[in-house]
Amino acid sequence: MSYEQAFEQWKPILAKIPNQVVKSPKIPIKILCGEAESLSVTCRNDKTQLLKAGLDWQKVEDLMPLSNTLRHCEAIWRSVSGKTTEQQQWLEIKKEALALKKELLRHFFYAFHCHPSIKKKLRTINHNRVNKHLSHDLLLLANIAQKYKPVLTSINFDFDQCTKAKQLAHQLGEKLANSRTGNNSQASFKNWRDRVYTLLSQKMKEIRTCGKYTFHNDDKKYAQYTSFYYRKHYANNRK
Repeated sequence: MSYEQAFEQWKPILAKIPNQVVKSPKIPIKILCGEAESLSVTCRNDKTQLLKAGLDWQKVEDLMPLSNTLRHCEAIWRSVSGKTTEQQQWLEIKKEALALKKELLRHFFYAFHCHPSIKKKLRTINHNRVNKHLSHDLLLLANIAQKYKPVLTSINFDFDQCTKAKQLAHQLGEKLANSRTGNNSQASFKNWRDRVYTLLSQKMKEIRTCGKYTFHNDDKKYAQYTSFYYRKHYANNRK
């Protein structure tokens, strides 16, 4: 079975995990997967004793497929994490749009310094800092320029800037929507990764609890049912 098929098979179960239970990894994924795979081998060697102690063997059977699923989800999430092409394009357009907005306001505040009602509108536009307002602000400025063309003509204003403002306003809406789609994809992949991690961790914890109970008088076997990673980083005896 491929990693993709394993993921699709586990999806219905993963989707039922309550959101409040889902946790982000506290251990590197590749290390956790390695420990899960080693734990699977250890359990098979100790199957008789573990079954005698009441272990649900299906949890052991789930270790390898869940480990493969976790590796798959981690790889996908890593491939889409960081800024996507859409987000980069949005940031570039936004930077250009903010610069043009600032330049237009500079001209307009001067041209309309004797027009209180227009200055009030300009102040409102100037104070807007929300991304979704930027496109609207550019269109407002272009409309003001069109409505009061004689005033701006008197200061030799370049009306090509308003044409550019309209173009950027339309591009901003499109790029912002695409950027948000990219963010949603990242969040979705991370959520699946965290769900697999949560489920695998729970199963490993239950198996280890049984193993430590079973081999409480055998230090060597006991250690095989603990996390080497946690022993190394949080060296505090038996965990």
